[in-house]
Parts: sequence; structure tokens; C-alpha cells
Amino acid sequence: MFLEENQSKRLGDIILEPKIQTRIAAFLIGIKQYNCMVLSKFEWQPVEWIPYALLHGQLYREMELIGLLRHTCSWSLDPGVYIQTSKTQMQVYADLKFSDYLFTPAEADLTFYRYLALSQGLFAHLRFIRLLPVEIPIEHKFLVLLRSLETVHGQQMQGQIQMLRHFPVDLSESARERIVGEESRRVMRVFKNFVHELLQEEPS
Repeated sequence: MFLEENQSKRLGDIILEPKIQTRIAAFLIGIKQYNCMVLSKFEWQPVEWIPYALLHGQLYREMELIGLLRHTCSWSLDPGVYIQTSKTQMQVYADLKFSDYLFTPAEADLTFYRYLALSQGLFAHLRFIRLLPVEIPIEHKFLVLLRSLETVHGQQMQGQIQMLRHFPVDLSESARERIVGEESRRVMRVFKNFVHELLQEEPS
């Protein structure tokens, strides 16, 4: 965990405010929408059954989670919040380099391996619940959904790890580990920056 105790307490104090729920939901929805756009390319490509089944499952699970986030969030009525969310989404898109994967052919190559590593990082690190104080009751529907989302991410990681280990690309074991590490650190930077943005919000 990268938050100090006082920062964790502050996040716990504000996380259910509508503007913070809106920021978090929009952040996750934006990433999942970009991910769906990449995954949907493989619906029309000749892919072997096992990787296709994993990617197909991820696509529809992401779509389901987007719908649940939209339904569960208490959306803010402040237009300024949506201006900020738009800026954040554009920055996240650039920082995670989704354009590298949206506009390239769906092929079993180094670019796709890096995308798998990015997905692994997203599943591993986009976790808000573990940043909250342990005494915070996880009973509100928004927090219940965040916890469920993180459980789903943990399940999806298992298949992702197997694909990263056995993906047929000409890379040494050390090169694979380096790419996975790079993408993991990229995701962590984006997530940490976003959480610190939330902590700077003025209290309602």
C-alpha cells in the first residue's frame, strides 16, 4: 500500500461522496471501455480456442462491470466533476498507451504480448478497497461493488499469468519479466497519481 495512515483515513472519509464516487467510477469505466475496444478485435480474428475463450470471457466480464459501475455509482450533479473526469481519462489513455493496441492488427506479436502485460497490471493494481482503513465497514453498495470488482480481477489474473508464460512470441524469460514489470510500474504510476488527485479534493 502506498498511502500513509492519514491519507488512508482521508480516503475512507471521502470515498462515498458523490463527486468521489463519480471520479472513481469514471476512472474505472474509462479504462474498461478502452480494454473492451482492444478485446473486441479478437472476436473476429482466427485465434486458438483456449486464448480466445479467455479473451472472450474478459470482454464480456468487462462489459458487465461497466454496467454495474454505471448502475451503482451515486453520480455527482456538479458539471465541474465531469470536466475533471474527462481530463483524467485523456491522461490515462495516453499514459497507458492504449493507442498502441487499438490501432494495430490483432496478431500474436510483441505488441500483443505487451498488451497482455498491461492487462495483468490493471488486474493486479486497480484496487481501492485495500487503500481504506481496515475498520471501514464495507457495506455500502459502491464499496461492495469495488470489492467484487477486485475479486473478479484476481480471478482474471490467473488466466492472464498463464497466457504471459506460454504466449508464442520469441522472447527470453528475462525479456518477458522485464515487459511485465514495465507495464506493472506504468499502471501503478497511473493509479497512484489518480488516488493522490482524489485526496486533494476539497471536502463537501
